[in-house]
Formats: sequence, structure tokens, C-alpha cells
Amino acid sequence: MAVNVRVEARPDRRHDVAGLLKRFKRAMQDYGVMHDYTRHAFYEKPCEKRNRKRRAAEAVRQMAQEGFDGKVKAKKKWEGSDE
Repeated sequence: MAVNVRVEARPDRRHDVAGLLKRFKRAMQDYGVMHDYTRHAFYEKPCEKRNRKRRAAEAVRQMAQEGFDGKVKAKKKWEGSDE
């Protein structure tokens, strides 16, 4: 995956290095570069790749059966406690 991530320091605004680095990291996350890097950091055998894809498809299928509407429901902080 070849992605050109570019963060410019404009002369009309003062940018500190920390702010530029923060914008660069956010841009890399938006493009999915870090996710791709961590996935390719180690060799994944073909059977492991198939199993990962199969598990992801099963999760999607199960969410569709349960009527998942794309919204995550937040659990209450004290739900399930005995107090």
C-alpha cells in the first residue's frame, strides 16, 4: 500500500514541531498506514490469513442476524455489579 502522507508547515501560521508531528500521526491513522504496518510486521501464514478472514465474516454475519444498526450501545457503568 503506497500512500503519500503530507503535512505542510504554512508560513502564515506558526507551527511547533509537536503540532506538526501530531497532525502527521493523525493523517497516517486516517489513511490506515499504521494498521497496515502492524498487520505486516510479522509473516502471516496463509492458513492464519484464511482463518482471520473467516472469523471476520462470521462476526459480520452474526451482527447482521442480531440486527446491528451500526451504532454501539454503551453499557452502564454499574451494570452487572452486586452493589
